Amino acid sequence: MGTVINFTAYKMEKEAEEFANNLIFEALNAPIPEYDISELLPLLDKAVKIEFYLETMEGFEQGETTREVVERAATKRTYRLEIISEEVTRILIDGDYYYDLFFKVKKQPVNRSKKVLTVSNIQPKPYKRNGVTHTCTDDSNLFQADIIIGQSIRIYGKTYQEEFDLTFKLGDQCVHGSYNLIYTGEIVSIGKKTVTIEDGNTKTRLNLYDFCRRNHHYDAARIERHNHEESQCI
Repeated sequence: MGTVINFTAYKMEKEAEEFANNLIFEALNAPIPEYDISELLPLLDKAVKIEFYLETMEGFEQGETTREVVERAATKRTYRLEIISEEVTRILIDGDYYYDLFFKVKKQPVNRSKKVLTVSNIQPKPYKRNGVTHTCTDDSNLFQADIIIGQSIRIYGKTYQEEFDLTFKLGDQCVHGSYNLIYTGEIVSIGKKTVTIEDGNTKTRLNLYDFCRRNHHYDAARIERHNHEESQCI
């Protein structure tokens, strides 16, 4: 007896097979959608190094790569960003592998407060005469100073006439000497024991006592007035 073929079922099976093949062909040949990576581009511009990390059957692969590789991967597959630190941002591609973008972060200067050196009861510097060291004590004045080396000196205390509190910084004017006229100059150095003043081509270094003695009542207008009056008599 011959074989009976169900042409209707056969035709439906062939049509289904052809439909499935068409779907596969269209899927394989369909253009791959590109994802928006506009948020990623500024990060890639700033990155100084890019590394990839990929887990394979053989183990874990790691190495450096280029921004072009990252752009292609991010446009073809979904990704998300993860901030690891100020210096590293991670791009996770579909959770399968990731790229680390490394950035150069400008370090903020450490704010170290300047150490203040306080000197109390500033007295005249001892001197030698005929091989003998003499120590003078100034009981009429009380001179004290707060010094930030290389930056400023605050002198304060009291004399037999008045109390005073003045601060001088590098570049400020102060008195360095006097005869008939009062001589002033610019402070160019502040140390823990001396202050250096420049007047034209001449530099004068005063110890703390002499600096306090000459400047505890510093008044630029008074000095100018005094020098003007004295110059009329010279």
